[in-house]
Amino acid sequence: MRVKDHLPPGSRAQVCRKIVQKVYSDFRTVRDCGWLKDEKEGTSCMRRAGTFSVLMKYCSCDKDGCNSARRSSASSLLMVAPPLLLLRLFK
Repeated sequence: MRVKDHLPPGSRAQVCRKIVQKVYSDFRTVRDCGWLKDEKEGTSCMRRAGTFSVLMKYCSCDKDGCNSARRSSASSLLMVAPPLLLLRLFK
């Protein structure tokens, strides 16, 4: 069984999508592919607000690397390294 049964066989993704959700003070980022293009795709980001402190920003684009994530910084490595060293020492 194919995941996208409503699309013709061999269909390829047409757009990249990035959704940033804020629920209370927590942020979630979802990156995904889209198979069906809309005339508004790639023009700008849409912002929506819901109930219970939910905010959403939806962006789409059709160029390589257009919804990429931030690069890891040295400070991220410094936060991860000490726990890994401790695990290695007490293994």
